[in-house]
Amino acid sequence: MNWIKPLSELTLNDIELVGSKAAHLGAMLRAGFNVPRGFVITVDAFTEHFGLVTDPLVKPVTPRLSAELMAAVVSALTEHLGQEAEVAVRSSSTEEDLSFASFAGQHSTYYFVPPTQIDQAIVDCWMSLWSNAALAYRRSGAASVESGLALRMAVIVQQMVPATRAGVVFSKDPASPSTDIVLESCWGLGAALVDGHVNPDLARLSEEGQLLNYRVRDKHAQVYASSRNANGQRLQTLPENLRKSPVLNETEAEHIANLALQLETLFEGPQDVEWAYHDDELFLLQSRPITTRQQPYPYDDKLVIFKPLAENFSEPLTPLSEDLFAHALPKLGVMFGGRLYIDLELAKGLLPFRLSDAQAAQLLLLRPVAGDLHWNLGNTLR
Repeated sequence: MNWIKPLSELTLNDIELVGSKAAHLGAMLRAGFNVPRGFVITVDAFTEHFGLVTDPLVKPVTPRLSAELMAAVVSALTEHLGQEAEVAVRSSSTEEDLSFASFAGQHSTYYFVPPTQIDQAIVDCWMSLWSNAALAYRRSGAASVESGLALRMAVIVQQMVPATRAGVVFSKDPASPSTDIVLESCWGLGAALVDGHVNPDLARLSEEGQLLNYRVRDKHAQVYASSRNANGQRLQTLPENLRKSPVLNETEAEHIANLALQLETLFEGPQDVEWAYHDDELFLLQSRPITTRQQPYPYDDKLVIFKPLAENFSEPLTPLSEDLFAHALPKLGVMFGGRLYIDLELAKGLLPFRLSDAQAAQLLLLRPVAGDLHWNLGNTLR
């Protein structure tokens, strides 16, 4: 069986065999980026233990790792990771880190795994396909197995980087149409940032990678860069001298930004990149497409959000729901970003009052309207 593949041999053509995360790491390695060495347990091993999984919403029975696969993993550990006492074990699903669905944070990663516990970490990665978060993500309609293939999971086994500093960089601002690069950083492992334990330093750089501003935040904690410490806790309070100290200098921030731009070119689209320093050596841990980037506002008309729909649907509408509402509701506005917006001038023409833009907007938002209202008989329905 084709159970083990070195990361260094992978390309983007291998996504169906090793998942998107692993395929991207392989492509990064082959392009010369500094990625922690390791290997992948392919989706063939998953299929051997689970069979054909055709319903992504039904959690199967947890399997036991076969002796044959365990022997192959032990051999791969010796060949590719040598004397590493602890490794990182990471999920790589065939449906994550894609342009239409990220599944970011939905599947498991395990740090500082000793060889004696690697079998359990592999099974736990597999089972994270059915974590509560991943199931909710699918049920919400945010993602589906669009290829039509069965649900499958590969597992990455990598050199564990005991990060002293870590973070994420977005080659384009994911929260606005701006072309700026956005960089977040914290002390210790990046898990402190990803899990929301710390407010990271925030840097903004131009689309050419030049530092525009760097905001130092009070970083009260870090995830400890070792499997054990004095009190046995991974999350530690930071010393006072580090809490409000910048994690990166200008040269380091611009270097990371430049790497993000190179990855954007390599993967032909804006990227969300995880990085980590061990002392002064920079590693790239992951690169995936940005799936949530706001598009430039395409309208010249004055629009106001349709409050009743926004209040009843806390998440933006899916394309299917947008289509249904577009057919069911009168043509009073436009859909943008999963929200319905009412054309302000059209609404003013239908209302039986003479209103300023501000008054009309307040009325459409179901708020009290300041000032006197005067009948506009020309707009009164007869």
